[in-house]
Amino acid sequence: MPNEVNWRNPYEDRTGSWYKGNLHTHCSDSPGPCGDDTAAEIAETYLEKGHGFLALSDHMCLTEFSHERLAIIPGIEWNAPSGQHTGIYCLDGEVIKPAVDIDNLDTLLEEFGGRDEVLLILNHPNWQLVPHYRREDLESRTGYDGIEIYNGLIELLPGLPDSTDKWDYLASKGKPVLGYANDDAHGANSLGLAANVVRAAEPTPEAVFHALKTGNFYCTTGVPIEDIRREGDTVTVTAPDAARIRAKGNGRIIKDTEAAELSIDLSAHGGKYVRFEAKGEKGSTAWTQMFKA
Repeated sequence: MPNEVNWRNPYEDRTGSWYKGNLHTHCSDSPGPCGDDTAAEIAETYLEKGHGFLALSDHMCLTEFSHERLAIIPGIEWNAPSGQHTGIYCLDGEVIKPAVDIDNLDTLLEEFGGRDEVLLILNHPNWQLVPHYRREDLESRTGYDGIEIYNGLIELLPGLPDSTDKWDYLASKGKPVLGYANDDAHGANSLGLAANVVRAAEPTPEAVFHALKTGNFYCTTGVPIEDIRREGDTVTVTAPDAARIRAKGNGRIIKDTEAAELSIDLSAHGGKYVRFEAKGEKGSTAWTQMFKA
């Protein structure tokens, strides 16, 4: 099964159920160590929070880990000497191990970008007062699957946790990428802040990875989405717990409702791509992937 995004409708495959998980996690089992807690302790905490999958993405090393009840996706957080961080994932951890010997982002993208079996995410673009990834950096580069549109840890650090501005910018330029929301967990204070919720036939590493690669998932900091569907040119998002649902195109709100469901006719929208946000209490948000108008 090819891992390609159907931008007209990333949610076309409606089989299976929704499974929640985190891709950006650091543990104390790695050299350094990268986090405060062991992989086993982290896994138990995520199980208590209702997660079905997890990736350990320690800095410049592959932390090998397996679990009976969680689908584990092998991962590495690659760090450039110039500062950029990139999440790189593969069902076969041996495939991505050589990434730690690369010291240049463009070389990393050249070696691993665009590969069916590898998922590449540019992490926390708006971290630091001088952002990790500027708009022109994102626009000029190719080979990555998506960006972190929300990083929970950056709530506690300099910079902005939300990078949807750059996500919208890329789409407005005709270069849509997938959006991911992760904890970037280093300890108990950064566990369970954000999640990716995939729709998959079963909670296996293979099914979860395919959904993450093809866009059949939404991101959330707490608001659940019940359904996302496209029928012809009409896209409908249902989120019973949301206080507001918005459709956005070209970085602006094009439709807004305080009801539990929002539908929009994409043929009546002049922009290239449309996405949806479901807003909940205390600022919690869920984001769908982009739909080609």
